[in-house]
Amino acid sequence: MNKPLFPEIVVNGTTLAPADIAAEAQNHHAPKGKPGLAWRRAARALAIRQLMLEAAAAQGLETNPRELAPGQVETDEEALIRALMEQAVTPEPVREADLRAAYDRNPGAYRAPSLYQAAHILFAARPGDQPARTQARARAEATLETLRRTPGKFAAIAGRESECASRDMGGELGQLTGSDVVPEFAAAMAVAGRARSTATWWKPDTGCMCCALMRGRRAKSCRFNRRVPVCRKRPRKPPGPAPRKASLPGC
Repeated sequence: MNKPLFPEIVVNGTTLAPADIAAEAQNHHAPKGKPGLAWRRAARALAIRQLMLEAAAAQGLETNPRELAPGQVETDEEALIRALMEQAVTPEPVREADLRAAYDRNPGAYRAPSLYQAAHILFAARPGDQPARTQARARAEATLETLRRTPGKFAAIAGRESECASRDMGGELGQLTGSDVVPEFAAAMAVAGRARSTATWWKPDTGCMCCALMRGRRAKSCRFNRRVPVCRKRPRKPPGPAPRKASLPGC
């Protein structure tokens, strides 16, 4: 008989299905060539989950799923685990001085992203077609010079020249943040810098683009007394008895 690749995982008499562990393993990072590490981390996570569900059942907690986002509702098991955590965990009180110290260490972390109203004109060229790529760059640079003289013609030129479907909307792409686009495009928007200004950038797998920043709002750090909430929790009940241990070899 062949020996199984991974040992059977049993939690208080309940066997964790290998398929469930394999599905959970996708959520756990492991170094290249060491998939067993992700499997073990997934098994540990599911064992803890099983213990928490058993503890919730032992305490007679009821499911009351909450809506997490429009159209996204907790499962019954997620609601049970949340109810158990709310009952068992008493958070430490948060002091205003601690929040202020955390803010002062890195105020740049408390800011909204820069927001751009951008448009572009695409001059497409395949990666291996050097003549086409040279021509695309030349067309983009020539178009950029035209736009610098007459920026009001951007929509018309995009409708006539762009090889992107956005040409039907004058090249407009809507509101974007740097995380919405590839780094080269984000850099081009930042280079454009001010309203109605333009820049070019090269996208290796597509071609060359003229990027126009129609409107822009630079990121600004939020002031502590206006934007950083003071989180305070009401005292919770003390935790109940600890659940039994899982039989999880090697973890």
